Amino acid sequence: MRIVYASDLHSNKELYHTLYELIYRENADELILGGDLFEHSRFIDEQFLFLHDFLIPFFKSTKIPISIIAGNTDIAVVFEELKKT
Repeated sequence: MRIVYASDLHSNKELYHTLYELIYRENADELILGGDLFEHSRFIDEQFLFLHDFLIPFFKSTKIPISIIAGNTDIAVVFEELKKT
């Protein structure tokens, strides 16, 4: 089983695209994300926007199981919404 692990992506779309390429180049079976998926923000709307406009479609496009761990920049209610998808 090939597992890819990443953390501290902080809403950086370029890093997420690099991660996507790594998943397919390595033929990964699972992705584990160790927190700080979102940029630090006091505004919940910014994280929800990134979640719905980018992160959920990104996760679905990988077509592999994904395990996620909340980080200190991930607002709890946004992270809970992410776990529902």
